Amino acid sequence: MAPHHVSVVTTSTLEGWSIEGYRGFVAAHVVTGTGLFSDLAAGFSDIFGGRSGAYQKQLASIKSEVINLLREQAIRAGANWVIGARVDFDEISGKGVQMFMVSAQGTAVRARPLDQQSSDTGRKRRLSPDEIKSGIERSALVLTATEQKLKFDDRAWNSLARHQVVEATRAVVGQYAASKGNDMATVALVKEKVNRFVVSLPTDEASTELHRIIDDAPNLSVEATELIVTHNLVDLAWVKDRIHSEDVRLRRAALQLIGGDPPLYDESSLGLVTDILAALPTAFPERVETRARKKLFGREGTVWVCRYGHETDIETLRCTVCGYDKRGLKVGDLFPERAISLLRCRQAVLAERF
Repeated sequence: MAPHHVSVVTTSTLEGWSIEGYRGFVAAHVVTGTGLFSDLAAGFSDIFGGRSGAYQKQLASIKSEVINLLREQAIRAGANWVIGARVDFDEISGKGVQMFMVSAQGTAVRARPLDQQSSDTGRKRRLSPDEIKSGIERSALVLTATEQKLKFDDRAWNSLARHQVVEATRAVVGQYAASKGNDMATVALVKEKVNRFVVSLPTDEASTELHRIIDDAPNLSVEATELIVTHNLVDLAWVKDRIHSEDVRLRRAALQLIGGDPPLYDESSLGLVTDILAALPTAFPERVETRARKKLFGREGTVWVCRYGHETDIETLRCTVCGYDKRGLKVGDLFPERAISLLRCRQAVLAERF
């Protein structure tokens, strides 16, 4: 199903919308053989007759395909708009082969609607039958999602995104976590649908709900953290608070979020980044229990106990069962040393701008 909730426009500005972040240049291409148009010359005399309509339909179909590919690129970049869009038609040839290429390009951005409340002041609110129908459908989605009865078929995924059902975020993240027991192709498909859903939500609401999931649902913490980083939804105040937590899981999640960005940096960001930087060097000490154990031939030895209770030889850096080290971190994690480097770079830029 094409991601129609990503809008593509030729203008560089969005009337009625506020651009929160630029996600970079996106481009897509479709190449087809000129056999599609091979009878163009032979039928030139008919170009003003019925044939012209057929060619227009073929060109429109290819154009639609390349724009949908452009939308998919925007979704992967965490955007919900493509601005400054341009579509080009070219013929390429070489070694006796001729091809027809359609290219689309633009700038992927994440934007949110401006508050319309002031413009509606003094007006009576009216609802169309379609709005009533939409509200009923959304309410049904909220109910089935919160009761964990939602069937995640293509129709449900599209409806969740279209109605921006933020209340279903936990169920959606749970679906993503459950998919990881399947083959890579299935995981990739579910991940793409989850990303489309997150992009459809208002930025502030998506950020709040995903951070709440990390707090309340330990079994979904990894997936929620991943989505926050992917879509630049980091709440720096949350990171500052959780980096001091007694719960190593929350400290680890806060550390991983440093790999992402908030939707926007402002004057308060400098103080938050500075505070997080000050806390990081001591946030992940080697805090493990050690025990004496008999080794082969009756020799005495020492083991350390990881966060899950597994015993590992004292000279081994990582638990041989779960992979956590003595600081409670795993291979693939963002480590404090790298996080400090990232924060210092951001701190320097923020200090210069604010």
